Amino acid sequence: MAAIEARTHAIVSEAGERWQFAEIRSRYESLLRRVSDPSATGLLRSRLDQVARHEQLARSAREFQAILARSRRIDTQV
Repeated sequence: MAAIEARTHAIVSEAGERWQFAEIRSRYESLLRRVSDPSATGLLRSRLDQVARHEQLARSAREFQAILARSRRIDTQV
């Protein structure tokens, strides 16, 4: 799990619009399928919730960048 968390930290150190969490989500889901301990299950579900929030932030950042790029194109035409 430490390797997954290290990779997550590496991803979030980049610009938000470049965040990609498919690998992280997949690795947490794989772990979740293999554990039976309730506390470990809870921890993994918590991490998956955090990944979902990061994915939403990344989508918002990409959308913002797209809007900003359109705005800048319009500005050059004015």
